[in-house]
Amino acid sequence: MLGILDQDLRLLDTLRIAVAAGEDAFHNDFASDEAGGIYTVTTRRMIKLRWDGQRLSQVWEVPMDFGGNAVQGVGTTPTMIGQGEGRDKLVCVIDSKKPANMIAFWRDEVPADFAGIAGFDRRVPPGRRCWARVR
Repeated sequence: MLGILDQDLRLLDTLRIAVAAGEDAFHNDFASDEAGGIYTVTTRRMIKLRWDGQRLSQVWEVPMDFGGNAVQGVGTTPTMIGQGEGRDKLVCVIDSKKPANMIAFWRDEVPADFAGIAGFDRRVPPGRRCWARVR
């Protein structure tokens, strides 16, 4: 469950994200962007939520095997890349596999002319900056 608090610690809204059997979510695996997007990762999904000032809602989710265990979590907390107009805006995470993999996701609309990468959700962009082995 994710909750939004104001500066006086009043609870403004909550959203429960259901997890499947065998799927884990960890307390520190979320980040936010400049437009109210909140990104959280479980052992099986990357999820984008949005806080619009009134309500918390789910925007999208992408199935992905991030590995994960009680010691390592899913790897890393999601990290925002790109800001401002005309920039690719991505959210990246490194899984907890050996060797580890860095995976990026388009944060906003996927470019209309992007066909996707075979075997991946269309939200995963191409290029070395988006998929790399970390040793």
